[in-house]
Amino acid sequence: MKKVITALLNKTVNEKLKEYKEINVVMNDIQYKEGIIEALEINPEIEYIILSELLPGEILINNLIDKIKLIKNEIKIIIILEKENKELENYLLSKGNIHIFYNNKIKIREIAELIININKNEKLELEIKQLKELIINRKDEEKEKYKIGNKEIISKINTENKILITEEEKRKIEHEIEDEFNKNKIKNKILNNKMIKTLISKFKKQIQNNNCRIIIISGIAGIGKSFFTVNISKYLANQKNNILIMDFDFTNNSIQTLFGIKNTKEQIEKNNVKNLIIKINSKVDLISDINLIINNNEDLKILKIIKELKSKYNFIIIDINNNEQILNLIKDEIHKMIFITEPNILQIKKSKNILDKYINKLYIEKEKIFLLINKFKNDSISFNILKKVFQEYNIIGKINFINNYNFIINQNMNNMFLENKIKNQYKNIARKISQNNKTDDYYLDKIISN
Repeated sequence: MKKVITALLNKTVNEKLKEYKEINVVMNDIQYKEGIIEALEINPEIEYIILSELLPGEILINNLIDKIKLIKNEIKIIIILEKENKELENYLLSKGNIHIFYNNKIKIREIAELIININKNEKLELEIKQLKELIINRKDEEKEKYKIGNKEIISKINTENKILITEEEKRKIEHEIEDEFNKNKIKNKILNNKMIKTLISKFKKQIQNNNCRIIIISGIAGIGKSFFTVNISKYLANQKNNILIMDFDFTNNSIQTLFGIKNTKEQIEKNNVKNLIIKINSKVDLISDINLIINNNEDLKILKIIKELKSKYNFIIIDINNNEQILNLIKDEIHKMIFITEPNILQIKKSKNILDKYINKLYIEKEKIFLLINKFKNDSISFNILKKVFQEYNIIGKINFINNYNFIINQNMNNMFLENKIKNQYKNIARKISQNNKTDDYYLDKIISN
Protein backbone atom coordinates (compact mmCIF):
# COMPACT_ATOMS: atom_id res chain seq x y z
CA MET A 1 0.00 0.00 0.00
CA LYS A 2 1.18 3.48 -0.90
CA LYS A 3 1.08 6.21 1.75
CA VAL A 4 -0.91 9.22 0.53
CA ILE A 5 -1.85 12.63 1.93
CA THR A 6 -4.44 15.00 0.45
CA ALA A 7 -4.68 18.77 0.55
CA LEU A 8 -7.81 19.49 -1.47
CA LEU A 9 -10.11 21.36 0.93
CA ASN A 10 -12.43 18.39 0.56
CA LYS A 11 -12.54 15.91 3.42
CA THR A 12 -14.75 13.45 1.55
CA VAL A 13 -11.90 12.71 -0.89
CA ASN A 14 -10.03 10.87 1.88
CA GLU A 15 -12.98 8.57 2.50
CA LYS A 16 -13.36 7.82 -1.18
CA LEU A 17 -9.66 7.04 -1.59
CA LYS A 18 -9.76 4.70 1.41
CA GLU A 19 -12.13 2.47 -0.55
CA TYR A 20 -9.15 1.41 -2.69
CA LYS A 21 -7.13 -1.31 -0.95
CA GLU A 22 -3.91 -0.23 -2.71
CA ILE A 23 -4.05 3.25 -1.14
CA ASN A 24 -3.31 4.15 2.49
CA VAL A 25 -4.47 7.71 3.35
CA VAL A 26 -2.35 8.49 6.41
CA MET A 27 -3.75 11.86 7.54
CA ASN A 28 -6.85 14.04 7.44
CA ASP A 29 -7.22 16.39 4.48
CA ILE A 30 -4.71 19.24 4.95
CA GLN A 31 -6.31 22.69 4.83
CA TYR A 32 -3.33 25.00 4.09
CA LYS A 33 -0.09 24.87 2.05
CA GLU A 34 2.35 25.06 4.94
CA GLY A 35 0.58 22.07 6.48
CA ILE A 36 1.98 19.85 3.70
CA ILE A 37 5.55 20.74 4.72
CA GLU A 38 4.70 20.00 8.35
CA ALA A 39 3.16 16.66 7.38
CA LEU A 40 6.28 15.61 5.44
CA GLU A 41 8.52 16.53 8.35
CA ILE A 42 6.37 14.45 10.72
CA ASN A 43 5.93 11.51 8.35
CA PRO A 44 8.84 11.27 5.85
CA GLU A 45 7.47 7.93 4.54
CA ILE A 46 4.67 9.70 2.61
CA GLU A 47 4.91 8.70 -1.07
CA TYR A 48 2.09 10.67 -2.75
CA ILE A 49 0.65 14.15 -2.29
CA ILE A 50 -2.66 15.17 -3.87
CA LEU A 51 -3.11 18.92 -3.64
CA SER A 52 -5.18 21.77 -5.04
CA GLU A 53 -3.86 25.03 -6.47
CA LEU A 54 -6.58 26.81 -4.43
CA LEU A 55 -5.10 25.67 -1.11
CA PRO A 56 -4.70 28.79 1.10
CA GLY A 57 -1.32 29.81 2.46
CA GLU A 58 1.42 32.44 2.36
CA ILE A 59 3.62 30.50 -0.07
CA LEU A 60 3.19 30.43 -3.87
CA ILE A 61 2.40 27.07 -5.45
CA ASN A 62 5.73 26.80 -7.35
CA ASN A 63 7.69 27.63 -4.20
CA LEU A 64 5.66 25.03 -2.30
CA ILE A 65 6.65 22.38 -4.85
CA ASP A 66 10.31 23.40 -4.54
CA LYS A 67 10.18 22.99 -0.75
CA ILE A 68 8.45 19.60 -1.03
CA LYS A 69 11.13 18.40 -3.47
CA LEU A 70 13.90 19.61 -1.14
CA ILE A 71 12.48 17.49 1.65
CA LYS A 72 11.85 14.43 -0.53
CA ASN A 73 12.79 14.69 -4.20
CA GLU A 74 11.36 11.30 -5.23
CA ILE A 75 7.87 12.01 -3.85
CA LYS A 76 5.04 11.88 -6.41
CA ILE A 77 2.65 14.83 -6.62
CA ILE A 78 -0.81 15.00 -8.16
CA ILE A 79 -1.75 18.66 -8.50
CA ILE A 80 -5.16 20.01 -9.53
CA LEU A 81 -5.08 23.41 -11.24
CA GLU A 82 -8.07 25.68 -11.72
CA LYS A 83 -7.35 26.64 -15.31
CA GLU A 84 -4.75 25.97 -17.98
CA ASN A 85 -1.45 27.74 -17.34
CA LYS A 86 1.28 26.51 -19.70
CA GLU A 87 4.07 28.41 -17.95
CA LEU A 88 3.20 26.96 -14.54
CA GLU A 89 2.52 23.54 -16.07
CA ASN A 90 5.94 23.41 -17.76
CA TYR A 91 7.64 24.49 -14.54
CA LEU A 92 5.88 21.81 -12.50
CA LEU A 93 6.59 19.06 -15.02
CA SER A 94 10.28 20.00 -15.02
CA LYS A 95 10.44 18.95 -11.37
CA GLY A 96 9.65 15.32 -12.20
CA ASN A 97 7.10 12.88 -10.74
CA ILE A 98 4.27 15.42 -11.09
CA HIS A 99 0.88 14.74 -12.69
CA ILE A 100 -1.36 17.70 -13.53
CA PHE A 101 -5.16 17.77 -13.78
CA TYR A 102 -7.71 20.54 -14.08
CA ASN A 103 -10.51 21.01 -11.58
CA ASN A 104 -13.41 20.53 -13.98
CA LYS A 105 -11.91 17.51 -15.70
CA ILE A 106 -10.94 15.11 -12.93
CA LYS A 107 -12.79 12.58 -10.77
CA ILE A 108 -11.67 10.91 -7.56
CA ARG A 109 -11.77 7.57 -9.34
CA GLU A 110 -9.28 8.84 -11.95
CA ILE A 111 -6.90 10.02 -9.21
CA ALA A 112 -7.09 6.62 -7.52
CA GLU A 113 -6.57 4.77 -10.79
CA LEU A 114 -3.54 6.93 -11.56
CA ILE A 115 -1.93 6.03 -8.21
CA ILE A 116 -2.76 2.35 -8.67
CA ASN A 117 -1.38 2.33 -12.23
CA ILE A 118 1.79 4.07 -11.04
CA ASN A 119 2.11 1.32 -8.43
CA LYS A 120 1.81 -1.32 -11.15
CA ASN A 121 4.43 0.47 -13.23
CA GLU A 122 6.76 0.69 -10.20
CA LYS A 123 6.40 -3.05 -9.70
CA LEU A 124 7.17 -3.58 -13.37
CA GLU A 125 10.17 -1.27 -13.10
CA LEU A 126 11.47 -3.30 -10.13
CA GLU A 127 11.05 -6.53 -12.08
CA ILE A 128 12.98 -5.06 -15.02
CA LYS A 129 15.70 -3.81 -12.65
CA GLN A 130 16.02 -7.32 -11.25
CA LEU A 131 16.17 -8.66 -14.79
CA LYS A 132 19.00 -6.24 -15.60
CA GLU A 133 20.88 -7.39 -12.50
CA LEU A 134 20.39 -10.98 -13.63
CA ILE A 135 21.89 -10.10 -17.02
CA ILE A 136 24.87 -8.35 -15.37
CA ASN A 137 25.43 -11.22 -12.92
CA ARG A 138 25.30 -13.77 -15.71
CA LYS A 139 27.67 -11.62 -17.73
CA ASP A 140 30.19 -11.50 -14.85
CA GLU A 141 29.77 -15.24 -14.27
CA GLU A 142 30.44 -16.00 -17.96
CA LYS A 143 33.36 -13.63 -17.89
CA GLU A 144 34.95 -15.40 -14.94
CA LYS A 145 34.33 -18.79 -16.55
CA TYR A 146 36.00 -17.50 -19.70
CA LYS A 147 39.02 -16.28 -17.71
CA ILE A 148 39.24 -19.45 -15.65
CA GLY A 149 39.01 -21.56 -18.79
CA ASN A 150 41.85 -19.67 -20.39
CA LYS A 151 43.93 -19.80 -17.21
CA GLU A 152 43.47 -23.57 -17.17
CA ILE A 153 44.70 -23.71 -20.76
CA ILE A 154 47.71 -21.54 -19.86
CA SER A 155 48.47 -23.75 -16.87
CA LYS A 156 48.15 -26.91 -18.95
CA ILE A 157 50.50 -25.55 -21.66
CA ASN A 158 52.97 -24.50 -18.98
CA THR A 159 52.92 -27.92 -17.32
CA GLU A 160 53.02 -30.11 -20.41
CA ASN A 161 55.62 -28.10 -22.30
CA LYS A 162 57.73 -27.10 -19.31
CA ILE A 163 57.40 -23.46 -20.42
CA LEU A 164 57.57 -20.80 -17.76
CA ILE A 165 55.15 -17.86 -18.27
CA THR A 166 56.08 -14.64 -16.54
CA GLU A 167 53.60 -12.56 -14.55
CA GLU A 168 53.80 -9.88 -17.22
CA GLU A 169 52.83 -12.40 -19.91
CA LYS A 170 49.95 -13.65 -17.74
CA ARG A 171 48.65 -10.11 -17.34
CA LYS A 172 48.93 -9.61 -21.10
CA ILE A 173 46.90 -12.76 -21.78
CA GLU A 174 44.25 -11.72 -19.20
CA HIS A 175 44.12 -8.29 -20.84
CA GLU A 176 43.48 -9.96 -24.19
CA ILE A 177 40.66 -11.99 -22.60
CA GLU A 178 39.16 -8.77 -21.21
CA ASP A 179 39.33 -7.13 -24.65
CA GLU A 180 37.71 -10.12 -26.29
CA PHE A 181 34.89 -10.03 -23.77
CA ASN A 182 34.37 -6.29 -24.26
CA LYS A 183 34.04 -6.83 -27.99
CA ASN A 184 30.71 -8.47 -27.12
CA LYS A 185 31.60 -12.00 -28.17
CA ILE A 186 30.24 -13.26 -24.87
CA LYS A 187 27.94 -10.33 -24.08
CA ASN A 188 25.96 -10.75 -27.30
CA LYS A 189 25.55 -14.41 -26.59
CA ILE A 190 24.06 -13.64 -23.16
CA LEU A 191 21.80 -10.78 -24.27
CA ASN A 192 20.45 -12.89 -27.13
CA ASN A 193 19.23 -15.45 -24.64
CA LYS A 194 15.66 -16.38 -25.63
CA MET A 195 14.36 -16.25 -22.07
CA ILE A 196 15.47 -12.61 -21.63
CA LYS A 197 14.03 -11.62 -25.01
CA THR A 198 10.73 -13.23 -24.06
CA LEU A 199 10.61 -11.37 -20.73
CA ILE A 200 11.34 -7.99 -22.34
CA SER A 201 8.68 -8.67 -24.97
CA LYS A 202 6.22 -9.53 -22.20
CA PHE A 203 6.95 -6.29 -20.31
CA LYS A 204 6.65 -4.24 -23.50
CA LYS A 205 3.31 -5.80 -24.36
CA GLN A 206 2.04 -5.21 -20.81
CA ILE A 207 2.93 -1.50 -21.00
CA GLN A 208 1.36 -1.13 -24.43
CA ASN A 209 -1.84 -2.81 -23.20
CA ASN A 210 -1.96 -0.41 -20.26
CA ASN A 211 -1.60 2.47 -22.71
CA CYS A 212 -4.46 1.49 -25.04
CA ARG A 213 -7.80 3.20 -24.48
CA ILE A 214 -11.04 1.74 -25.80
CA ILE A 215 -13.56 4.44 -26.78
CA ILE A 216 -17.17 3.45 -27.51
CA ILE A 217 -19.21 5.66 -29.84
CA SER A 218 -22.94 5.31 -29.18
CA GLY A 219 -26.19 7.15 -29.85
CA ILE A 220 -29.47 6.98 -31.76
CA ALA A 221 -29.38 5.93 -35.43
CA GLY A 222 -28.73 8.85 -37.79
CA ILE A 223 -27.25 11.03 -35.08
CA GLY A 224 -23.84 11.31 -36.83
CA LYS A 225 -21.83 8.58 -35.07
CA SER A 226 -19.90 7.51 -38.16
CA PHE A 227 -19.11 11.08 -39.23
CA PHE A 228 -17.89 11.90 -35.71
CA THR A 229 -15.83 8.67 -35.50
CA VAL A 230 -14.02 9.38 -38.77
CA ASN A 231 -13.23 12.99 -37.81
CA ILE A 232 -12.19 12.35 -34.21
CA SER A 233 -9.83 9.58 -35.36
CA LYS A 234 -8.00 12.12 -37.53
CA TYR A 235 -7.51 14.54 -34.65
CA LEU A 236 -6.41 11.78 -32.27
CA ALA A 237 -3.95 10.58 -34.93
CA ASN A 238 -2.56 14.12 -35.18
CA GLN A 239 -1.46 13.69 -31.56
CA LYS A 240 0.92 10.90 -32.71
CA ASN A 241 -1.45 8.13 -31.69
CA ASN A 242 -2.05 4.86 -33.52
CA ILE A 243 -5.80 4.42 -34.00
CA LEU A 244 -7.95 1.40 -34.80
CA ILE A 245 -11.61 1.98 -35.72
CA MET A 246 -13.98 -0.98 -35.37
CA ASP A 247 -17.35 -0.60 -37.09
CA PHE A 248 -20.12 -2.92 -35.91
CA ASP A 249 -22.63 -1.54 -38.40
CA PHE A 250 -22.53 -4.81 -40.36
CA THR A 251 -25.34 -3.78 -42.71
CA ASN A 252 -24.28 -0.33 -43.91
CA ASN A 253 -20.50 -0.18 -43.33
CA SER A 254 -20.96 3.60 -43.04
CA ILE A 255 -17.43 4.34 -41.83
CA GLN A 256 -15.92 2.38 -44.70
CA THR A 257 -18.10 4.36 -47.10
CA LEU A 258 -17.06 7.69 -45.53
CA PHE A 259 -13.41 6.78 -46.09
CA GLY A 260 -14.22 6.00 -49.72
CA ILE A 261 -13.32 2.31 -49.46
CA LYS A 262 -15.17 -0.27 -51.53
CA ASN A 263 -16.16 -3.52 -49.90
CA THR A 264 -13.85 -6.02 -51.54
CA LYS A 265 -13.75 -8.71 -48.86
CA GLU A 266 -16.05 -11.57 -49.75
CA GLN A 267 -14.29 -14.34 -47.89
CA ILE A 268 -11.79 -14.19 -45.05
CA GLU A 269 -9.56 -16.90 -43.71
CA LYS A 270 -11.18 -18.21 -40.54
CA ASN A 271 -9.91 -16.61 -37.30
CA ASN A 272 -7.43 -14.34 -39.12
CA VAL A 273 -8.39 -10.86 -37.99
CA LYS A 274 -5.24 -9.36 -39.56
CA ASN A 275 -6.80 -9.84 -43.00
CA LEU A 276 -9.69 -7.58 -41.97
CA ILE A 277 -7.50 -4.56 -41.17
CA ILE A 278 -7.71 -1.79 -43.77
CA LYS A 279 -4.91 0.81 -43.71
CA ILE A 280 -6.48 4.26 -43.95
CA ASN A 281 -3.13 6.01 -43.46
CA SER A 282 0.06 5.55 -41.44
CA LYS A 283 -1.78 6.20 -38.15
CA VAL A 284 -5.37 5.00 -38.69
CA ASP A 285 -6.59 1.44 -39.36
CA LEU A 286 -10.16 0.24 -39.89
CA ILE A 287 -12.01 -3.04 -39.32
CA SER A 288 -15.55 -3.01 -40.70
CA ASP A 289 -16.18 -6.65 -41.68
CA ILE A 290 -15.51 -8.45 -38.41
CA ASN A 291 -18.77 -10.37 -38.88
CA LEU A 292 -16.97 -12.39 -41.59
CA ILE A 293 -15.03 -14.30 -38.94
CA ILE A 294 -17.57 -14.10 -36.11
CA ASN A 295 -20.50 -16.50 -36.20
CA ASN A 296 -23.70 -15.98 -34.24
CA ASN A 297 -22.58 -18.34 -31.48
CA GLU A 298 -19.01 -16.97 -31.26
CA ASP A 299 -19.62 -13.53 -29.77
CA LEU A 300 -17.05 -14.07 -27.01
CA LYS A 301 -14.40 -14.11 -29.75
CA ILE A 302 -14.96 -10.35 -30.15
CA LEU A 303 -13.60 -9.71 -26.64
CA LYS A 304 -10.60 -11.94 -27.35
CA ILE A 305 -9.86 -10.10 -30.62
CA ILE A 306 -10.05 -6.69 -28.91
CA LYS A 307 -7.67 -7.79 -26.16
CA GLU A 308 -5.19 -9.09 -28.76
CA LEU A 309 -5.32 -5.82 -30.72
CA LYS A 310 -4.76 -3.61 -27.65
CA SER A 311 -0.99 -4.06 -27.80
CA LYS A 312 -0.81 -2.45 -31.26
CA TYR A 313 -2.81 0.77 -30.75
CA ASN A 314 -3.11 3.78 -28.47
CA PHE A 315 -6.86 4.01 -29.12
CA ILE A 316 -9.46 1.52 -30.31
CA ILE A 317 -12.60 3.45 -31.32
CA ILE A 318 -15.67 1.22 -31.57
CA ASP A 319 -18.95 2.25 -33.21
CA ILE A 320 -21.30 -0.30 -31.61
CA ASN A 321 -24.39 0.90 -33.50
CA ASN A 322 -26.50 0.36 -30.34
CA ASN A 323 -25.63 -3.35 -30.27
CA GLU A 324 -26.36 -4.08 -26.60
CA GLN A 325 -25.04 -7.64 -26.86
CA ILE A 326 -21.59 -6.49 -27.98
CA LEU A 327 -21.59 -3.61 -25.50
CA ASN A 328 -22.35 -6.04 -22.67
CA LEU A 329 -19.39 -8.21 -23.74
CA ILE A 330 -16.81 -5.45 -23.81
CA LYS A 331 -18.11 -3.10 -21.09
CA ASP A 332 -15.28 -3.94 -18.66
CA GLU A 333 -12.69 -2.92 -21.28
CA ILE A 334 -14.25 0.52 -21.90
CA HIS A 335 -12.26 3.62 -20.98
CA LYS A 336 -14.86 6.14 -22.20
CA MET A 337 -18.21 5.99 -23.95
CA ILE A 338 -19.02 8.98 -26.14
CA PHE A 339 -22.83 9.11 -26.33
CA ILE A 340 -24.00 11.43 -29.12
CA THR A 341 -27.34 13.24 -29.06
CA GLU A 342 -28.96 16.23 -30.77
CA PRO A 343 -30.22 19.38 -29.00
CA ASN A 344 -33.96 18.83 -29.48
CA ILE A 345 -36.67 17.49 -27.18
CA LEU A 346 -37.34 14.28 -29.14
CA GLN A 347 -33.67 13.21 -29.22
CA ILE A 348 -33.17 14.16 -25.57
CA LYS A 349 -36.06 11.90 -24.47
CA LYS A 350 -34.78 8.99 -26.56
CA SER A 351 -31.25 9.52 -25.29
CA LYS A 352 -32.26 9.54 -21.63
CA ASN A 353 -34.14 6.24 -22.13
CA ILE A 354 -31.10 4.60 -23.76
CA LEU A 355 -28.72 5.92 -21.11
CA ASP A 356 -31.03 4.66 -18.37
CA LYS A 357 -30.91 1.20 -19.98
CA TYR A 358 -27.12 1.30 -20.24
CA ILE A 359 -26.75 2.11 -16.56
CA ASN A 360 -29.55 0.06 -14.96
CA LYS A 361 -29.70 -2.92 -17.31
CA LEU A 362 -26.19 -3.29 -18.69
CA TYR A 363 -24.54 -1.77 -15.58
CA ILE A 364 -22.25 0.59 -17.48
CA GLU A 365 -20.48 2.87 -15.01
CA LYS A 366 -21.95 6.36 -15.25
CA GLU A 367 -18.48 7.90 -14.83
CA LYS A 368 -17.42 6.34 -18.14
CA ILE A 369 -20.25 7.98 -20.13
CA PHE A 370 -19.50 11.33 -21.80
CA LEU A 371 -22.22 13.19 -23.69
CA LEU A 372 -21.58 14.95 -26.98
CA ILE A 373 -24.18 17.39 -28.34
CA ASN A 374 -24.04 17.15 -32.14
CA LYS A 375 -25.49 19.38 -34.90
CA PHE A 376 -25.82 22.37 -32.57
CA LYS A 377 -27.51 25.39 -34.22
CA ASN A 378 -28.70 28.86 -33.25
CA ASP A 379 -32.29 27.63 -32.81
CA SER A 380 -31.25 24.62 -30.69
CA ILE A 381 -32.02 24.28 -27.01
CA SER A 382 -29.57 26.39 -25.00
CA PHE A 383 -26.35 24.56 -24.13
CA ASN A 384 -26.72 25.70 -20.50
CA ILE A 385 -30.18 24.11 -20.35
CA LEU A 386 -28.76 20.89 -21.85
CA LYS A 387 -26.10 20.87 -19.13
CA LYS A 388 -28.84 20.99 -16.50
CA VAL A 389 -30.91 18.30 -18.23
CA PHE A 390 -27.88 15.98 -18.34
CA GLN A 391 -26.24 17.25 -15.14
CA GLU A 392 -25.69 13.71 -13.84
CA TYR A 393 -23.41 12.97 -16.82
CA ASN A 394 -20.12 14.35 -18.08
CA ILE A 395 -20.63 16.56 -21.14
CA ILE A 396 -17.50 16.36 -23.29
CA GLY A 397 -18.57 19.19 -25.60
CA LYS A 398 -20.68 20.17 -28.59
CA ILE A 399 -20.21 20.17 -32.36
CA ASN A 400 -21.88 22.93 -34.36
CA PHE A 401 -24.03 22.04 -37.34
CA ILE A 402 -21.88 21.80 -40.48
CA ASN A 403 -23.37 23.60 -43.47
CA ASN A 404 -21.39 21.58 -46.02
CA TYR A 405 -22.09 18.26 -44.25
CA ASN A 406 -23.37 16.48 -47.39
CA PHE A 407 -20.52 17.81 -49.52
CA ILE A 408 -17.92 16.41 -47.14
CA ILE A 409 -19.62 12.99 -47.13
CA ASN A 410 -19.92 12.95 -50.93
CA GLN A 411 -16.19 13.71 -51.17
CA ASN A 412 -15.50 10.56 -49.07
CA MET A 413 -14.04 12.72 -46.26
CA ASN A 414 -10.95 13.37 -48.39
CA ASN A 415 -11.23 17.12 -48.10
CA MET A 416 -11.71 18.60 -44.64
CA PHE A 417 -13.79 21.70 -45.42
CA LEU A 418 -14.65 22.18 -41.76
CA GLU A 419 -14.89 25.68 -40.38
CA ASN A 420 -12.14 26.68 -37.95
CA LYS A 421 -14.60 26.78 -35.05
CA ILE A 422 -15.70 23.20 -35.75
CA LYS A 423 -12.09 22.08 -36.19
CA ASN A 424 -11.30 23.54 -32.77
CA GLN A 425 -14.30 21.76 -31.26
CA TYR A 426 -12.97 18.44 -32.58
CA LYS A 427 -9.47 19.26 -31.32
CA ASN A 428 -10.79 20.02 -27.82
CA ILE A 429 -12.78 16.79 -27.73
CA ALA A 430 -9.75 14.80 -28.95
CA ARG A 431 -7.69 16.40 -26.17
CA LYS A 432 -10.28 15.46 -23.55
CA ILE A 433 -10.43 11.89 -24.84
CA SER A 434 -6.62 11.66 -24.70
CA GLN A 435 -6.31 13.19 -21.26
CA ASN A 436 -4.30 11.33 -18.59
CA ASN A 437 -3.56 8.33 -20.75
CA LYS A 438 0.24 8.32 -20.78
CA THR A 439 2.15 5.53 -19.07
CA ASP A 440 5.62 6.09 -17.63
CA ASP A 441 7.54 3.66 -19.84
CA TYR A 442 10.97 5.33 -19.76
CA TYR A 443 12.44 2.34 -17.94
CA LEU A 444 11.54 0.03 -20.82
CA ASP A 445 13.39 2.31 -23.24
CA LYS A 446 16.42 2.19 -20.96
CA ILE A 447 16.67 -1.58 -20.83
CA ILE A 448 16.18 -1.91 -24.58
CA SER A 449 18.76 0.79 -25.35
CA ASN A 450 21.40 -0.54 -22.94
